Amino acid sequence: HTHTHTHTHTHTHTHTHTHTTQGDGSEASLAAVLRTRASGGTTFESSGKDDDADAILTWVCDLDYHPPSGDADVGACNFERGLRDSERKADVVTMIETGIDGMDYREVWLKRDDGRAQSALVFEGEHPGGEAAGGEPEKNREGLWLMSGPYFSYVLDRNKKAEKKSGEGLTESGEAIGARISSETASSLGVLLNQWGLSEAAQHDAALQFESEFGIMKKSEDHSTPTAILQVLHSTHSSREGHNRLGSCGHSVRMIDDSHVEERLADGRKRHWRIAFLHEDHRALLFPK
Repeated sequence: HTHTHTHTHTHTHTHTHTHTTQGDGSEASLAAVLRTRASGGTTFESSGKDDDADAILTWVCDLDYHPPSGDADVGACNFERGLRDSERKADVVTMIETGIDGMDYREVWLKRDDGRAQSALVFEGEHPGGEAAGGEPEKNREGLWLMSGPYFSYVLDRNKKAEKKSGEGLTESGEAIGARISSETASSLGVLLNQWGLSEAAQHDAALQFESEFGIMKKSEDHSTPTAILQVLHSTHSSREGHNRLGSCGHSVRMIDDSHVEERLADGRKRHWRIAFLHEDHRALLFPK
């Protein structure tokens, strides 16, 4: 498996995190879907001290593929240089994270770019496709779209708007599945959905309401394709891996004004994003004049 993690270096770090188990572009089994990990939120340095660590970091996962576990996501982190990056053929800064307070794990993270060019977009709402496409965008979920150097990370939480109908346990008293998952404590998504007695098909659909993708951006050399290629390396929807996020028929992005971006999906839906900050390199790549 591969972890992907993107930080933007503000006072509290915005982060997204995608961990997939398929990786071959095929549709994943339910077991693989339920093992997926993805999250987005803020990272900050805790006040706790550890003589053996450079920093104690806490990840607050405001957007999370799994339900709350009840445990804080805290790790002791050391920053080193010297581990070889096989892709860039160079020594890079490495963050080694180890568990504290009884958590037994060790993770190694490589810094993949110099952090010079960073951008962040915040999800503001979505227009449905077809005849209902007019009016104000509907804010029924939360999302982050981060870019750092040539890398991008895109996270959308599940729909938390109340449903009009309830069926097969997906909603209870009109509550959306996304709201239920984020409000109930469980050790994992699979455990929670099994407790609700959902069919495999319903579990699969509930899990994949959460969208998270990590990939690399580059300029297309083919004039018949969009200006930018956003190649998906890891995704909660494993069939998208290896494909261009902007390569699907009709999937495109454009700047509405200096503060907003519209993402048009192949099915006609339009997602609106507010620009928190946009580096000139990313502006030139995604929104050429």
